[in-house]
Amino acid sequence: MHGENDVELVKAFLANLSTGWDCQPNDLKNAFLQLMLDRVVIYHSTATIRARIVWRTGLEQEILIHRPPANSRSPRWTEAERAIVREYFETASIDELMAMLPRRSWLAITLQGRRMGLSRPNMVGAEGTRAASRAGHRLTASCTWS
Repeated sequence: MHGENDVELVKAFLANLSTGWDCQPNDLKNAFLQLMLDRVVIYHSTATIRARIVWRTGLEQEILIHRPPANSRSPRWTEAERAIVREYFETASIDELMAMLPRRSWLAITLQGRRMGLSRPNMVGAEGTRAASRAGHRLTASCTWS
């Protein structure tokens, strides 16, 4: 049996839902949604995500989310950057390349070099990536939707 305090707490939560949702703890938001939702069905493709929301009242809603293109997360490589990779990728040190391409992670530089058909003599497979990691270089991959 729920006490009068619980009822007042729920009333206050619902009264401030439109303005106070963002400041509520995730556990409370999840508990509320579990009470209100029957299920959420997700359909996806490379271009969109479609979510069908079924409420406990029987109401059904659908949300269509357009996915950003895979390359929109990181800036396109400029011709000047590609020229630097073309000229220095095989011979310059990791530190030198990172200094010449400050907007790029070591992983991005490595992938660009490989896309251009270049290789580094002292880098076999992921060994160069592990070496860069040991040297403290940032190895962030750009996030893409798949």
